[in-house]
Amino acid sequence: MKIKLLLSALLFITVSIVFIAKSQRNEIIENRNSILSLLRIEQFDLKPLSSQSSKNSILLDERDFIIKFGNPISIMNEFDEMLQSNLKHLKYNGADVWFLNNELFRIIFTNNNYCFAMSNDKVIKVGDSIDLVAELFPVAWKDQENPQGQVFLNLSYNNVELDLSLNFEYDINSKKIKSLSVSE
Repeated sequence: MKIKLLLSALLFITVSIVFIAKSQRNEIIENRNSILSLLRIEQFDLKPLSSQSSKNSILLDERDFIIKFGNPISIMNEFDEMLQSNLKHLKYNGADVWFLNNELFRIIFTNNNYCFAMSNDKVIKVGDSIDLVAELFPVAWKDQENPQGQVFLNLSYNNVELDLSLNFEYDINSKKIKSLSVSE
C-alpha cells in the first residue's frame, strides 16, 4: 500500500514537473518572438524622401519636426474625446501629423513623398510591395496569420518597449502599401 502511494506521488510530481517545464518553455519562446518583432527607434526614421536629417522624426518636438519636414499646408487644433485633450494637427501633402503636449502622437504617410528608412539604407514607401516588409521583418510578417491588410511592428527606445507601433497598411489584392503610420 505504501509503495502504491509512493509511486502515485512520484508520478504526480513527474507529470507536474514536465507540465511546468513545458509552460515555461512556451513562455520563453513567446517572449523571444515578441522581442524579435520589436523595432528599435534607433534603427529607422520616418521622413521626407529628400531629408538628410539623422534624428528619428518620432523623437522630435513640433518645432524641430517642422524644420525637418518644412512648413505644413495647415495647422489645426483638434480636441480628442478619448484623450480629453487638445492635439495639434499638422497637414502636409501626403502626411498628417498630430502632436500632444509638443510630442509626436501620431503620424500617417499616404503618398510616396515620405518613407520609412532603415539605418541599413533600406527604404519603404507608399506604393511599394508589402513583400519588402515581409523580407525585412519575417517574424512580424509570420505573426499575421490571417492578413487583414496590415502589418504591425511594436516599437522600443533605449531597450524599453513603447506604447507605439509602426503600421504598414496594404491592399490585399495588389499587395501595394497604402499607408505608413505610427500611433498608439
